[in-house]
Amino acid sequence: MCRRKSFEFVAYHAFGVTGKLLVELGVIGFLMGTSVAFFVVIGDLAPTIVEKLFQLEYNEHLRTFVLLGKVFFTVHKFRAAVFSQKILETTTSH
Repeated sequence: MCRRKSFEFVAYHAFGVTGKLLVELGVIGFLMGTSVAFFVVIGDLAPTIVEKLFQLEYNEHLRTFVLLGKVFFTVHKFRAAVFSQKILETTTSH
């Protein structure tokens, strides 16, 4: 075995720069497709759940608010994780 720890490095080892590029593009496409599918499912299911949970009447903008809220909290979560990682790196580097 080549003892590489990621798909990109295995492809680089086997096929060179072109193989690594193709694998990276494939991974990006897979992740983007997964994100789109996730938001389609959330966009279909979450407004109904929110309506029933909070006893709201149907509102044509509820789906937009739910998806924007999900995007906001997801981005906020990742930014907080990156920020805490930077703090951890600066405190342990001294």
